[in-house]
Amino acid sequence: MGVPLGLAVTGAMVAVALSVGSSAQEARRHGPPTGRDILLAAATALGRHPDLTTGRYWRVVETGRYTLNAGNGGGEGPIEVRVRDGIWLAGTGGGRTVAYRRCLGARPLTAQERADQGGLPSRGWPAYSTSARICVAGSGPAERDAQLAAATDYRLADVAVSPIWLDNLSTDPAVLRRQIDAKLATAHQGGLAVYGHIVLPQLMTDLPIRPEIRAAVLRMMAGLPGVRAAGKVMDSLDRTGEGVVISGLGLDRTELRWIIDPGVARVLDVQEVVTGAGRRPAGAVVAEKVYTSVGWTNESPGPDTSAFQ
Repeated sequence: MGVPLGLAVTGAMVAVALSVGSSAQEARRHGPPTGRDILLAAATALGRHPDLTTGRYWRVVETGRYTLNAGNGGGEGPIEVRVRDGIWLAGTGGGRTVAYRRCLGARPLTAQERADQGGLPSRGWPAYSTSARICVAGSGPAERDAQLAAATDYRLADVAVSPIWLDNLSTDPAVLRRQIDAKLATAHQGGLAVYGHIVLPQLMTDLPIRPEIRAAVLRMMAGLPGVRAAGKVMDSLDRTGEGVVISGLGLDRTELRWIIDPGVARVLDVQEVVTGAGRRPAGAVVAEKVYTSVGWTNESPGPDTSAFQ
């Protein structure tokens, strides 16, 4: 799974950002909430609405839209594919991790989109776009996907992690950042692009971590440079949440927009959107992951695809 190396951020820079943000948190604010306000409100909400803390499987159901470059699927390309994934990540006593993928459709890019290929999503959607190549022929029924299961089975970026390591992550944002950096360094991974596309979504949704650690992830996000509010935003499932944009992630003419329900600290959608520096209109979504279900379950995925139709 290839992970791009973005613009590296030193521990000192992050520590400064977190320190400055911590002081600003105490100030009384007037007017619309900032991106930092939204993330900190979501972190606080995790204490009021704790997740179910255990189960046989950590289940994530998401719909993705990704762009594959020419040659990946054997056709003319590049193409856009839409997939629906269901991942049962095995917890204690849960057996083995199982993943399903349902192909929802594929289409070739328009001439205008091909002309602006330089502004397409970076290679930072790895586990999903790699396995999405089976969907180039169009829609189809759900199938078990061993490649997707392997790519998401307790992986942080492309680094294996254990449930014990996840459970011992710090609730202090600065310490948490250092722990993550040290883990990624073992596989020579790092940089803001890795954090934006991979690490933050994994820690917030894809991996089972305790609510207080997930709150620390939100506080760590609030301390990143380039965080701003985007107002009320509707995702592709017509759910409305607060938009938080994180720019400066080593992306070329795009940035990441998170759609969050801060009241229950739920991530609804993570989108890569155009900044307007190129020919495509500002705000155009070029890739996204929409989360429909995240949490512990005792429901087994079963021997067939009936649990994910």
